[in-house]
Amino acid sequence: MNSLFNQPNQAQVNRLQKALTESPHTLLAYTNNTEDLMQQMQRICLQSGLAIYAWSSARGLVSLKSRDVPVPGTRGLSDALRYADRSNHYGIYLFVAQTRDDLVEMQAVLPRHRSWETLTDKKKLMFVLPEGQTLSALESSEQVTLLDLNPAETIRMGLRDGQWVPLDD
Repeated sequence: MNSLFNQPNQAQVNRLQKALTESPHTLLAYTNNTEDLMQQMQRICLQSGLAIYAWSSARGLVSLKSRDVPVPGTRGLSDALRYADRSNHYGIYLFVAQTRDDLVEMQAVLPRHRSWETLTDKKKLMFVLPEGQTLSALESSEQVTLLDLNPAETIRMGLRDGQWVPLDD
């Protein structure tokens, strides 16, 4: 159960949603805090109604709306990419390297399976790697935009009980 204090910052959620919907390229991001990212993605999914799918090698593609049943036949990364490529419905596909196996599979599949470079209006892809990891197939592509998940932001401050405190959006 999430408390009010564990909810993602709305400004971060808005910035992420804007990047997901407006970027003409595949997105690449680095973070060691995948739990926060998944909370932000789920909030985007629920607030906007966007179809967002998250991939893991353990389950395959899973809709962030229901999180119940994975899409059949998408446990392998190449199968999940093929599904995203052939889908006729708008969707955002999130590929997060949460385990070492996920990262190894990305390193093996992405250089060979280049469908992630050709986007249509119906699909958006985002790859997330742990900070400090590299994946040359993504980093060297002109069809990939680097997304900074933690940009330096101006923090709005307010006076409460004689103390300056950050204000939430």
